[in-house]
Amino acid sequence: MSTYPSYSRKVDNPDRFVAARAGRQHGVVTIGQLREAGLSEDAVRGRVRAGRLHRVHRGVYAVGHRGLSVEGRWMAAVLAHGDAAVLSHRSAASLWRMLDIVASPVDVSVTDARGVSRNVSTRAS
Repeated sequence: MSTYPSYSRKVDNPDRFVAARAGRQHGVVTIGQLREAGLSEDAVRGRVRAGRLHRVHRGVYAVGHRGLSVEGRWMAAVLAHGDAAVLSHRSAASLWRMLDIVASPVDVSVTDARGVSRNVSTRAS
């Protein structure tokens, strides 16, 4: 049984929907977004086996190829940590061009329901 929400949205062309979303997110999508496109767990697994999706982090996939840009790696790390996550520390300074590009590890800050922030350094899987 999946721990991810099930969406009932009807999408005429799931692959086009996924490609458009990935195009706005530096080439990555979440499992929730794949479900929103109407893809079942079996459909996602089939696309992984076929090389159309590539796992970057738990619940986050690169679409079409593994070769993500640094921005794609940053986006994947933030998406992997949920809606309360933001790029932080050296990674954020690199994004704002305050430092030379720092690709890995990616620094993310996550705020919990109490408003307490924790910092996470993450590497792609």
